[in-house]
Amino acid sequence: MERQRVSRRGILRSGGVLAAIGAAGCVDDKSEAKPQTETGKDTDGTETHGASEIDDPPVAAEVTPEDGEIGDRFGAAIALEGSTSLVGAPGDIDATGYRVGAAYGFDRTDDEWVQRSALAPDRDGVDIEFGAAVAVDGDAALVGVPFDESGGFESGSAFVFERSDGDWHRQVTLSPDGGTSGGWFGETVALEGSTALVGAPGDGPGVAYAFERTDGAWGRSATLEPEAAKRGGRFGTAIALEGTTALVGAPGPGVAYAFERTNGGWHRRATLEPAEGDSADEFGAAVAVADDIALVGAPRREFAADGTGTAFVFERSDGDWHERAILEPDGDDRGFGTAVAVDDGIALVGAPTERSNSDGTGAAQAFERRDGTWHRRAILAPETPDSKTGFGKTVALEGTTALVGAPDDGPGVAYAFEL
Repeated sequence: MERQRVSRRGILRSGGVLAAIGAAGCVDDKSEAKPQTETGKDTDGTETHGASEIDDPPVAAEVTPEDGEIGDRFGAAIALEGSTSLVGAPGDIDATGYRVGAAYGFDRTDDEWVQRSALAPDRDGVDIEFGAAVAVDGDAALVGVPFDESGGFESGSAFVFERSDGDWHRQVTLSPDGGTSGGWFGETVALEGSTALVGAPGDGPGVAYAFERTDGAWGRSATLEPEAAKRGGRFGTAIALEGTTALVGAPGPGVAYAFERTNGGWHRRATLEPAEGDSADEFGAAVAVADDIALVGAPRREFAADGTGTAFVFERSDGDWHERAILEPDGDDRGFGTAVAVDDGIALVGAPTERSNSDGTGAAQAFERRDGTWHRRAILAPETPDSKTGFGKTVALEGTTALVGAPDDGPGVAYAFEL
């Protein structure tokens, strides 16, 4: 059932992939990272992906919900930690036809991913798209609900779940103070330890909120904002969090911000931007960070006549971020950089449409860092090509285990690969 009401979701989503984070107590950048590389090369001039063996790993498992139906968009959001995965299905409808949404928890046993829980919000009869964003860390999970209207039209919320005896149980609902209509709070989420970050990219220039868990209770600790507060900047469209480092994409102006948490507050430390390009490239539409490596997608950047999209590698040295490599697809991919992930020296980049195949099936490509140079390691694809699956719209990576979402494949599928 569709409500006859003007919504901003189509307007914002037409710009690219959505996700979020930011910083409070922001100060001026301590070091503005200016890109220092040439296209396709490291700073020493070596190719970013040289001639090396490239694997075509088979699909290790197809992760699907037990009760999926066409249009659920299972795989529109995925999170992976250890042997646990959390997959969002924001299109899941209730008995009255509203997109309430759902999320599913899976555990890996040997080579199989087994569904353990179906997570749901505490309401129905509304289009809230629970599961549009997901994050998991240990026995805690965070699920975004960007169109929740409890605080105003599409103001949004996020639900915290905790796992006990293998099952996920809803604990608390996070929301902004005085939610903004159309703010989309919960369109993106991140979670690590006792810190939760929730983005609202539709709130003016975009904003994010930090929450901290103290003595078992969650409370808002900071309001995070971009450096240049310009409406339409879509700050928070992409987010990544590791330890005391956060990376936030703002594809409107085409930048990504690096933040660090010190003395209890979040402080902006660097502005990442490519040496060449413009805002139409959507630089910052996807971000990932691990250790001292940051990966930023620019899915609309044209690197050649027959292909679109790149991903930029930045590395941190002595607290400063520097562009080190540009990753390009092997083939005529479109949207390469729509989704990115990085872990333990491996980068994973999604490209939902691969034009080198007549069927237009998407792909995901893995790269690894060896001796300071990035090399293509593997090309991931579903076993049955289909141009309408959206394979590569979302990716997740843990060690050598990769998950790639195909939310438009019937009810939706998440494919597992071992690199």
